[in-house]
Amino acid sequence: MSASISIGAQLIAPSGFMQLETEITYYFFRSLQIHGRKALTYLIYFDENKSRAQKNSQNKNNHFSIKPRLITILREDFERGIDLQKIVKKETQSYLPYWLSGMEGRNPSSGSNANKISHEERIDQKLKIIGPLLERLDELLKSPNIEQQINQYARSCKPAQNETRVRLWFFTYLLFNQNRYALHYSIGKQGIWDRQAHASKIKRGRPSWRGKDAGFNADTKMVEKIISSYSRISKLGINLREIYQAAITEDFHCTVTGAVSSPMRFISKNEEPYPTFDMYSYYVHQNFGQSQIYHDKYGSKLSRDKFDVDKGSFSSLLINILERAEGDAYHVKALPRGLIEGSTLPGLVVATIIDVTTFTEVGIGFSFGSETSAAYRMALFCAAISKSAFFRIWGMDEDPAAWPTQGLPKYFTTDRGPGSAKEAYGRAHDLEPIFKEVTPSGSPRSKPSIETSNPKTPKNRESPSYIQSDLFPSELCIREIYRLLKNNNSVNISDRIPSDLLEHIETPTPIALYKELARRGRNDSRDISFADAVRQYLTKSKATLKNDGIHFHGLIYNSEEFRASGLLNRNGHLSHKELEIYVYDMALRYVWVDVRGKIIELAMMTKLTTAEGDLYLSLEELLQRESVIKRMNLEAQEHRHAVAAHYKLQFSKTTGKKWDAQKRVTGRPKRGTAVAKREANEAAVLANVKGRQ
Repeated sequence: MSASISIGAQLIAPSGFMQLETEITYYFFRSLQIHGRKALTYLIYFDENKSRAQKNSQNKNNHFSIKPRLITILREDFERGIDLQKIVKKETQSYLPYWLSGMEGRNPSSGSNANKISHEERIDQKLKIIGPLLERLDELLKSPNIEQQINQYARSCKPAQNETRVRLWFFTYLLFNQNRYALHYSIGKQGIWDRQAHASKIKRGRPSWRGKDAGFNADTKMVEKIISSYSRISKLGINLREIYQAAITEDFHCTVTGAVSSPMRFISKNEEPYPTFDMYSYYVHQNFGQSQIYHDKYGSKLSRDKFDVDKGSFSSLLINILERAEGDAYHVKALPRGLIEGSTLPGLVVATIIDVTTFTEVGIGFSFGSETSAAYRMALFCAAISKSAFFRIWGMDEDPAAWPTQGLPKYFTTDRGPGSAKEAYGRAHDLEPIFKEVTPSGSPRSKPSIETSNPKTPKNRESPSYIQSDLFPSELCIREIYRLLKNNNSVNISDRIPSDLLEHIETPTPIALYKELARRGRNDSRDISFADAVRQYLTKSKATLKNDGIHFHGLIYNSEEFRASGLLNRNGHLSHKELEIYVYDMALRYVWVDVRGKIIELAMMTKLTTAEGDLYLSLEELLQRESVIKRMNLEAQEHRHAVAAHYKLQFSKTTGKKWDAQKRVTGRPKRGTAVAKREANEAAVLANVKGRQ
């Protein structure tokens, strides 16, 4: 877990500290120095009014009984609590409020909504109400009573708004990194209520054709009988209907009533509840799964052919972190080596994002040939995720402590061009930087931090030439990542270290300053989950779903989690199905797919091996390889026909006869007659003589 403390960080005081109590989660809001006043740290906790919550337990919106409470603590006392570990960061950090815990990692907008007003529209209404407060954020922070100001605003709205609700929306939206889904209604626990854990005499489920209240509920005892009876009776060649017929009489002790000529019924001998066939089938499928049921009925061979998934081969004024960030791109001087022998790929362009406060490079992205918006999206993706995940994507065995940055900037400056385009900031408007600045053309001084960090290429007056690298693009990218790590851990930034931190920093490097500021909560970065970063920044591409995984331009991807999702279970319709995946253009070790609102990661199952070892491709190389293979296949097709025709002509030239000089004769060949035997012997002798010659 990162020790960084930024807005929304969930903190606890295990033994209490000053006005902080145990068993309460406090949310870090802001560390602020206001002129003429002492430096303060603002914390928020949510106070749940139990009696009101119980009173409104039938109200689906009863989480409005939760009241946000704002408390202040002197910054020096807060940082002393951090130093003494009296205040610590919770082991598990949530990206949504606790009343929305069931929605974490999922895309709330992926489901259908048949309401007259959709959840998205309700969220927009809330954002519209708190919008003026967000615009006055700096003014509110300078106010001696923020909550009073918010209450006054709520009463002044037309129509007037509930003060508690407005405060809850305002603080929740800010604490959870301005994630619009933090304002979502609590729907994460829908569909997970367990009927068996809540016994009832009232008939549940779809009404029976025999009457609305006819039949029995499935309690724990009934389900256990269903499972045990299936396990006992199922065997090769017996279908589920036959199993049910045996179980209903042997395990549930039912008998049959009625005549053959009229409808017959099951009745219980001892008044115990028994399941219908549909109930029996439902719980058997729920506990054993379709593949196991098929295996029990048809055996292992047919089951393997139908259901088993191919598992692959064995083979100055700024005091806080990211208060401002700058982005720019540079060209790598050496041209990358192509996958095809002797080929040269377009030059590599590297886009980086630097934190102006600490001079730490927090994100890096790549593109071929020219500066593109995709390179900046990759850099923002890198900045948003943990570096342990980033190193894994690139196959780098590095300690994440060497690059502990994680989070998005709220103020981002780039020059005119691809870096300022809308496509550079991803898909969701809510995750874009709050403030975006575009510098004038040809004005590097407008973003000096990033300009001074870019590698410099000495100029000369020699005849035109270029440098050909011996590195593949992925290797060249990894080299630039190591260059970034070198800069972050070696550049001297002693002139940037605040006076009150000089005694706490041993080595004046960007990373050392970043760690110390993050530890003290002087952090304005915005955290998002890995799943949201994938949806926001990675490139969408089309791939094909087959029974052994996802096929993408000749590569196969799969994972245990993806197999467990059920998409690979063959049902006669999934032999070739197109689907949308997320790819990191320059490193294709992994791809991601959204399965029912959940991001699942898949690893490459096939490797390309060269004399120098295993090679992982970029998307550009993959397309180059695919193009070469297509051309080779076309040439091979013509070559195959030409070779066949050549040897048929050679045969005719040698023997004077056609290749297919033959005819079909009715009947069977006569091999047993005396004439046939004599001719066979003569032919054998003649062949032997010619062989000796």
